[in-house]
Amino acid sequence: MRLSTRTIALIALAGALSAGTASPSLLAGTSVVPSIDYTVSIPSLGAETFFVTATLHNVIHDTTTFYFPIWAPGAYDIVNFGRFVRDFSATNTDGSRLTVTRPDSNSFTLSGAKNGNVKIVYSVHDIGQIPNSMWFCLSDIEPNFAFAVGAALFGYPSGGKELPYTVRYNVPAGWDIAIGLDPMSGGKNTYRARDYDELIDAPLDMGKFQRYDFKVNGKPHVITVHSPKPLSGAAGKSIVDMTRKIVEQETAFFGDMPYDRYIFQHYLVDPQPGDSFFGALEHRNSSTYRMPYVEGEDLIQELAPVIAHEFWHLWSPKRIHVAQLGPFDYQHPPRTASLWFAEGLTEYYAKVFMLRNGMGSRERFLGETNSFVAPSYGQPQTRSMTELSMQLPDLPTQETIGLYTKGPILGMLLDIAIRQRTGGKMSLDDVMRRFNEEYGKTGRTFTDEEIIPEMEKITGVKLGDFYTKYIAGHEPLPYDEFLPAVGLKIISKEVKRPVVGGTFEKVANGLRVASVSAGGTLDSTGLKVGDVLEKIGLGADGQGQTFDLNDAPLNALDQVLAQVPISVKLSFIVRRNGGEVTVPVNYATSNVTLHLIAVDDHAPAAAVAARKQMLNF
Repeated sequence: MRLSTRTIALIALAGALSAGTASPSLLAGTSVVPSIDYTVSIPSLGAETFFVTATLHNVIHDTTTFYFPIWAPGAYDIVNFGRFVRDFSATNTDGSRLTVTRPDSNSFTLSGAKNGNVKIVYSVHDIGQIPNSMWFCLSDIEPNFAFAVGAALFGYPSGGKELPYTVRYNVPAGWDIAIGLDPMSGGKNTYRARDYDELIDAPLDMGKFQRYDFKVNGKPHVITVHSPKPLSGAAGKSIVDMTRKIVEQETAFFGDMPYDRYIFQHYLVDPQPGDSFFGALEHRNSSTYRMPYVEGEDLIQELAPVIAHEFWHLWSPKRIHVAQLGPFDYQHPPRTASLWFAEGLTEYYAKVFMLRNGMGSRERFLGETNSFVAPSYGQPQTRSMTELSMQLPDLPTQETIGLYTKGPILGMLLDIAIRQRTGGKMSLDDVMRRFNEEYGKTGRTFTDEEIIPEMEKITGVKLGDFYTKYIAGHEPLPYDEFLPAVGLKIISKEVKRPVVGGTFEKVANGLRVASVSAGGTLDSTGLKVGDVLEKIGLGADGQGQTFDLNDAPLNALDQVLAQVPISVKLSFIVRRNGGEVTVPVNYATSNVTLHLIAVDDHAPAAAVAARKQMLNF
């Protein structure tokens, strides 16, 4: 998953799903193959409810438990999807009702099954928005479309994740459907999945969308677009050309296309106040995007790096992954210390491919990189990458930003370290290709602890010190040690920056002002002790895009003011004396020294050549 706002970018883990062997607990004898068929309908769009029927064939046990996932692969946040299931009932083929009890919010116990077949009926209200979860990780029914991740619609019986599944969608009149599952011949809008993992890793995309088709190496690719107004012919062609270029380059990099067809599902929206995060979530052979609607070339600039990120996930971590990332226990989120590998390196390559295919610029790459470097240069890491990886399921979204801004920089420094220590004979490119050969194409997995030794085996150089200090450790990142090897350097620049001038306490709906210092931004803006800063808005009147602070870290305002130019007008939305007030921010500034990555115009020719090969500038 890759999340982004206009000022920060986040990435969250997308898991790899793999099949296991069938459990005998559901087999009705060796000659009968059990299976599960689903039907999904939306009788009334206004009701915003999916109606689901599941038929369990050849389930012979009198009692079984039917589970709904507590989380969806790729998101890591705990949703407890069973909370949204209503009117759950089960019957035998003769119409007799089974006894249904609900041990907890995510499971149902069925007793009294006969003849090996059971029909289950339930409804699921769309989820749309819940705290600390992204839209594209949930479900939504609107007048012109319906979207749902598989975890929001489908459950599984105990021992039945490895069984074959089919699903038929009853598509509303005038709508189209695009889904990653293979269609079944002879059944309209009916699809098959080899197992439960495949079923829920193919999100539903139905509605009145624009559709674009293209092929790469003979394999079909589909782009669907929902937008506030139809895209022009030129805009549609630009999206197709950009997407094709990314597909061609990344499949050429790995040397394979691990799918029969691929679907890009785009939901473009007009940003609304409070609409803080956009981004995408990848799946086995599809990806879903919720991005701001803009016109012209700006749309391509918004979409391209996100598509490059999601498409890379086809290999890492969908196929190249640690054992914790598949097959999944949907009742417990997996924990791994190696999200720096699965996500940080993915975002590094998303940026690199923008440069290598000519869609990115040196200025944008350095600008995005320096948004992290400037406030962190020379500073110890307060939380290591491995610690952040392990804690990710428990953290509010805003507190995960360190993993997703620092991750690509670690990837860049690791790439330089490999190139430097091998005299330019090896690079991170070689590492990723070998991982695909050894693990992606074979289905083998590895452990967190095996990643660095495997890299050392591939490259022939020691990397344990890099891991211990900068990935698992807290030492400041080694810019000065490695950047000169590729003709880059750190420069110092004095600029005016806002001074917060106060401290905060975390409360349920934001950050409560605990102290105000004279001469700081809080003082000059008129905030008082006890005020609760709920949101930061773009624009002095609070009517632009706003960013909720209900789950923000205590230093959230410091982070924002450290990166926003003082020419940008902001507003604070504040809870005061039981009411809400909007106040324009009046910056109080001081001179600060920023440390930034820049091109070294006097670098040796070998270093310039290494940078050109690595970053294409």
